[in-house]
Amino acid sequence: MRRWVIVSGAVAVIVAAALILVYSFTAPFIEVHDVEIRLGVGSAALFLTIHNHGLLGDCLTNVKVLSPEGVIAEFHRSVMDEKGVMRMEKVDSICVGGLGEVRLGGIEAGGYHIMILGETDHMDRLKIELLFQSGRIIPVEIMPTASQEHTEDHTH
Repeated sequence: MRRWVIVSGAVAVIVAAALILVYSFTAPFIEVHDVEIRLGVGSAALFLTIHNHGLLGDCLTNVKVLSPEGVIAEFHRSVMDEKGVMRMEKVDSICVGGLGEVRLGGIEAGGYHIMILGETDHMDRLKIELLFQSGRIIPVEIMPTASQEHTEDHTH
């Protein structure tokens, strides 16, 4: 009887370890890099790369602005309409597949970007949290440099 308890306990530990390893290698492991901001008048565009090192996909579903107060963030995509006019449309989420990468780089990278709307004219720092469908939260903080200030008008 005692041997059976030891063997079943060992099997349970091995199965648990195997499940943890499988989940560790398949679960989304998100990294954010190449963050830059371009300030406009009354808005700013935030560009970054989302890299998923896991086998399962994940989606960026929300951006929480921590500072400055009075600004909000939205996901946007620049698209060319049927008349050849470039316009921006709001999107609900931005997904990245397993072992994939998505560049939120504006027109140069599929049109995706994060719009920061509100009093951005004198913004010296942007502090946000990127919220993913998996529950992962990634903090991002960026300070605009002189060359990033007022390079384009990002108003809609």
